[in-house]
Amino acid sequence: MPLTGCGEEVCDAADNDCDGQVDEVGCQCDPAAPDACYGGPPGTRGVGVCRDGTRGCDDTGEFFGLCEGWGGPGFEVCNGEDDDCDATADEDCQDCAGADEQCGDGLDNDCDGIADEGCTVCGDQERCGDGLDDDCDGRVDEGCGCQGEEICGNQIDDDCDLVVDESCLECELDDSCAECDPAETCNDGIDNDCNGLIDDGCDDPCQLREVCGNEVDEDCDGQVDEGCGCAPDAAEICADRADNDCDGQIDEQPCTMPDGRPEACNPNLRRACYGGNPAQIGVGPCAAGVQTCGPDGRWAACEGATLPGEEICDNGLDDDCDGHADNCRIAVEVNLNGDCITTRCPPEAAFPVGCDIAMAGGDHRGCVASQPDESVVYFQEGDVFGAGRVQGTLFCANVPGAGLTEETCRINKPTRYYPADRSGCPRTN
Repeated sequence: MPLTGCGEEVCDAADNDCDGQVDEVGCQCDPAAPDACYGGPPGTRGVGVCRDGTRGCDDTGEFFGLCEGWGGPGFEVCNGEDDDCDATADEDCQDCAGADEQCGDGLDNDCDGIADEGCTVCGDQERCGDGLDDDCDGRVDEGCGCQGEEICGNQIDDDCDLVVDESCLECELDDSCAECDPAETCNDGIDNDCNGLIDDGCDDPCQLREVCGNEVDEDCDGQVDEGCGCAPDAAEICADRADNDCDGQIDEQPCTMPDGRPEACNPNLRRACYGGNPAQIGVGPCAAGVQTCGPDGRWAACEGATLPGEEICDNGLDDDCDGHADNCRIAVEVNLNGDCITTRCPPEAAFPVGCDIAMAGGDHRGCVASQPDESVVYFQEGDVFGAGRVQGTLFCANVPGAGLTEETCRINKPTRYYPADRSGCPRTN
């Protein structure tokens, strides 16, 4: 006979199934004793700053909870600690023993583990012209007006295009440029007159950087188009002096380190950022935002930036940040019978700036006659009035544009005319 009171074993420190054993099946943990745990990559546990956390046990003693409080590897920061848990502290950092702290840059210049210690307390606003980072955001005299040209080697965005020291020579960045000669010496491979070109004025002069895509060895190193291969969807690589993403800018932010990691930064450092064309900053409502370096040594998302939007008519604002307020553009439907017809832009957008028109007829010629500052547009197919049809869209704006041309006004004819007056179209019968 089965023993009275016996049943399925549960984790309760009792012999529930009467087999002489206590909690023998499925009991993995002790509710009274939290267990050490780690959620980081193998080989990093207990190395550098990487540390264990703890996980508790549920009341049944069968299941562990989440591991909490553990610390894993991050980006290496020059602070005397092994931040990436590879058993080496501050690898790739410059030797800063005995160096002085540089106030306001957010960096630990003297490698004592503290950034900007002994510096003046930061203020809320930058004081222009004092050459100091008064608000401790890593920038000097920001918001005090842009300069026309970048000053090489000062690590400041002098011309406010969100790129630091662009178009500078390598020797200008580290102050190693040799003294310039008034004249270039040919065939020595040196930019003697410091104008950015090597052997200019000579036969087949060399340049400092390769021009991509033309199959020419511009820098005279025996290689063609080396360092090229940009792609619009590629990530920009930091500090390689190349335009990796084909946007016409070199090493612009945000960029990725050569080993594939996101750009590292010192926690709490801030910098300007913008997700569009830097030339739009300060035009209309468009404005740069701020990026802050997080505790993991990575730049956070850009916050506070204002990007261009769709232009709103009659609000007095340059919503699309193109330098013109209320330059609205509307689409006017054209659907008229005949081969020679006239239409016009409405008063609220009186100037023709583009079109997309189909002429239903057999003639190979089409004509669009208009003037940029007049609302009337004349469409004509061939040179014979007939029972054809003109259909499509006429684009109109409230400010004059460049007029209707082959580039702005598309018609479905192989032979096209765009005169200022209908007299310039083929003569009609």
